Amino acid sequence: MSGLDNFMIFNFYTSIYVPKKIFMFLRNVCIILAIIFGLFSLSHMAEASVIGTNAVPRYISLGEGVTVNLLLQPEEIAINAIEGVISFTPDILKFVRIRTAGSILGPWIKMPRLRNGDTISFAGIIPNGFGGFINPFNGAKQAGLLLRVTFIGNKIGDGFIYLSDMQVGRNDGDGTLEEPKYSRVIPITVRAKNVEWQEPKIIDTDIPDITAYIIQDPNIFNGEWTLIFYVSDKTSEIDRITVREGGTGWITTQSPYKLRDQTRRSLVTVRAYDTAGNMHTLYFGTPIKPNYLYYYILILLCIILLGAFIIRNYVLLHRRVCPPDKEEDITINSTYVALQSITYHKHINGSPKEENTRKDRKII
Repeated sequence: MSGLDNFMIFNFYTSIYVPKKIFMFLRNVCIILAIIFGLFSLSHMAEASVIGTNAVPRYISLGEGVTVNLLLQPEEIAINAIEGVISFTPDILKFVRIRTAGSILGPWIKMPRLRNGDTISFAGIIPNGFGGFINPFNGAKQAGLLLRVTFIGNKIGDGFIYLSDMQVGRNDGDGTLEEPKYSRVIPITVRAKNVEWQEPKIIDTDIPDITAYIIQDPNIFNGEWTLIFYVSDKTSEIDRITVREGGTGWITTQSPYKLRDQTRRSLVTVRAYDTAGNMHTLYFGTPIKPNYLYYYILILLCIILLGAFIIRNYVLLHRRVCPPDKEEDITINSTYVALQSITYHKHINGSPKEENTRKDRKII
């Protein structure tokens, strides 16, 4: 059957067996369904989160600093995880630092750090999700800070900051990932005027915040005891985090940290320092009580050894006061005196047998 025959059959059925009213009705239903589907798609797109930045100046001078604040504006459904990549033109823009103070992210899965000289990658989670800060005056949602990156104009020319591989996880119980809306390119032009950039001074007297847990998870260090901690600071950056177990030395580390003492008999101490010099110490975890039987046995052995030592010293001291030779002389002399006394009494009184014999003789 040819294509022309197919067309004729289709035309035959639509013209003969389908009334015009029914055809118009079906057409209107299809149009309505298409409109509903389109509106649903638009509403779904409107719910997508937005990752943006602060108002970054288009032009900066040579040596002038510029700070880019990466912000999250969630829509409808809260967000509980974010990852992304920031890159830049290193010959035009010189990297200065990354700041995470005040970030809604934490703990970090991948700390934001400069990699390969021109790339900053990061990933973190938001416990309980983030749905935006509510403005108390008008009820509008405000964006939350993810991180801050500071650059300096290093060379005259056109520089660019690129955002890529941005993904957010919805706080819907399934961890649904979606790509947020964001501007992929931020242009910055460095002009000829020379400016000496100075880092703004920050007064910070607040100690860092520490949240820590000791867990056993088969997916972390093969199920061994592990310290999980998150440290943040509202004003300054976190300089370093140190951990100590019992009386051992301090170890600079990051989360997660596998405990060296897997018996849990050592008290774990976490100490965090910020860049302003403030320090916060957290004594975390109740160690497992040791078996005191060993201590009892050790104490008993010490008592026995101490008693043996005292007895030995007493015997040695007694021998020094009364040597063995003098003791023998005293014993011999006392025995001799006792024998002399017995002989003397016998000589005076006689023996009992002899007295009885004399009496018997007189009777006879």
